[in-house]
Amino acid sequence: DYVREETRYRLVRLDTDVLVVGGGISGLHASLSSIELGLKTILIEMDYWVGGNYPLSNIDDMDGSSLNNLANRVNTLGVKIFLNTVFQGFHSDYPYAIDWKRKILYIFNPKVYIFATGHYEIPPLIEGIHIPKSIPYTTFMKLTKRFGVKQFKNPVVYGFDDRLESLKKIFDEYGIDAIFIGSDVKGYKSYSNIENIKLGGKEEFKYVDIEYDGGRERVYGDIFIYLGERVSNSWVTLQTGILHLYIEGLGGYIPWHDIEGSTEKENIFIAGSLGGIYNFNYDVLTGLIAGLKAGEYLGLDVEERKNSYISQIRKSLDRDERYDKLFGSLYRRENVYPQREIISYRDKSKTILCRCHDITLEDIDHSVKRLGTYDIEMIKRYSGVLTGVCQGKLCIHNLFRYLHINHGLMIKTIHHRIRPPYIPHTIYSLEVDTNEI
Repeated sequence: DYVREETRYRLVRLDTDVLVVGGGISGLHASLSSIELGLKTILIEMDYWVGGNYPLSNIDDMDGSSLNNLANRVNTLGVKIFLNTVFQGFHSDYPYAIDWKRKILYIFNPKVYIFATGHYEIPPLIEGIHIPKSIPYTTFMKLTKRFGVKQFKNPVVYGFDDRLESLKKIFDEYGIDAIFIGSDVKGYKSYSNIENIKLGGKEEFKYVDIEYDGGRERVYGDIFIYLGERVSNSWVTLQTGILHLYIEGLGGYIPWHDIEGSTEKENIFIAGSLGGIYNFNYDVLTGLIAGLKAGEYLGLDVEERKNSYISQIRKSLDRDERYDKLFGSLYRRENVYPQREIISYRDKSKTILCRCHDITLEDIDHSVKRLGTYDIEMIKRYSGVLTGVCQGKLCIHNLFRYLHINHGLMIKTIHHRIRPPYIPHTIYSLEVDTNEI
């Protein structure tokens, strides 16, 4: 009674000039650029819609009209767009993806790859960050902008970066009385110069205890929103065999690339925030360049247009020390290790590192002490970290920082342990019949 029949998938093989993985703003522009060159182009996106994080955070296109126009143009020009289709990796040197809803296995035969898989957020190491009603910025923006949820009355926001502007716009529009921690936001109650914070509440978030400038205060709210660190979604590119570097504070594990998005392999290009830069103009320009680079690889003359976009990129990123650091490290092919302490882990037994298995920092310390080794594979097997549903996607960066700062673990022993957090399928269960489309 407990044995269920395996789900079978229809097999579809597709030849294409360009395969674009990721349907965010950079992936759409890469597809547009390549299809305008007359190249057969396929775009795959794991979500039910294109646009990625753009419709959630771009305050200049709150109604989504610009995104809709771009998507319609790409579709009209002939780009084949497959939504709800997850890129799984490579099998026998061929990339493949699965459409979960329609039960289709796609096997591609592209001449050029463009990876525009973007970035995602990881939670900060804060005591109580795992309790219900503690959510990342992206989730909150999806609830409000995509699904129209408006019942939050007094959210508490933690973090400081450019995403605060889009949050503030939502709060202003809905008349929400928010409290900001770690940043000074005009017109709202704010706490800066934070030394330590701890979330509290028995069954869900109710308050946060703050230590700042020598003082202490308990702040109450109905939801805790954190601006999680943005890290490159490099889970797919790690499977390609191209060089990846760890650059602290700028995306974590990043594919080695130059300003044109070229990688170690001449037919693989990257675009957008996968490269560690979170800038709308950069997303657009690198997408356009990636499409042109695909044409250049296939023998087309694109030099003039490409150089025009590159000059715009240089102007867009001019005088920004973060990007000097990024491209300097990429040029020298050197890792940049964390040098700072992670905020707040005074009670390691209550600071959750792995949400999937409720593994704490104390569990990690115990594993290292018990095993007498810093080998990440042994720590993983002993503690269970990196073995949950996300396969380490949400915890591996914080795990590395903690082990590096507190135990001296070096980068070369950990980054190859990242795996795509997708459900594995046997080849037997996938093929029923073959169709060409």
